[in-house]
Amino acid sequence: MDVLRTERLELRRPVIGDIAEVYAVHADPETSRHHPSGPDADEQASRVRLQGWIADWRERGIGYWTVRARPLQEAVETPAARAGESGTPARARATAARRTTEDARGIGEHPGSRDRMLSGRGEEAAPGAGGEVLGFGGLRFHELEGEEVLNLYYRFRPSAWGRGYAPEMAAAALAVGRERFPGVPIVAIIRDSNLPSLKVAERIGMRHDRTITYVGTNSHVFLLGSS
Repeated sequence: MDVLRTERLELRRPVIGDIAEVYAVHADPETSRHHPSGPDADEQASRVRLQGWIADWRERGIGYWTVRARPLQEAVETPAARAGESGTPARARATAARRTTEDARGIGEHPGSRDRMLSGRGEEAAPGAGGEVLGFGGLRFHELEGEEVLNLYYRFRPSAWGRGYAPEMAAAALAVGRERFPGVPIVAIIRDSNLPSLKVAERIGMRHDRTITYVGTNSHVFLLGSS
């Protein structure tokens, strides 16, 4: 799945040509406010991060997307979306269609994810077509307390906050994860200070499962329940 389109977003597999946007988003202290690892120190740190994302898609068939705005003439609700035929949980479908006022500072990337290097060939070098890059997000395999899970993550440019992009992207990610890997738990790990993302998790149909100490901070684990 190279491209997935929602009502207003185009979700593409990342390519190495996205490096400038990855660095711009992940080096911004504002977008990293709730992330224990903090902002990327330099472009090389962002490159390692991006290489890991590309490797995920090649090796596991799922990973984080580059999130672009659909051109205005394309960004219309389809009959299928109105009817809720995407396979998304009911609350997630409702949220994806509603433009919330929650911001998109970001949730969920585990610290070790940026250490996974790209190997092999075949990754497109040029950035993907489409509109403005708003941010990055999706699902990635991760081990949490000895269990393999799909981790929900997103981080958006500050200019994209407050427009409901985070729940729209996240709802699409949950639908893909549930359809392709039905036996794998889908979680969101959110610091207790990240109130907007806690609200997003609830609005897309996830439930609070437990509170843990994660990278030295109190964090809430949200779990996607059954349909």
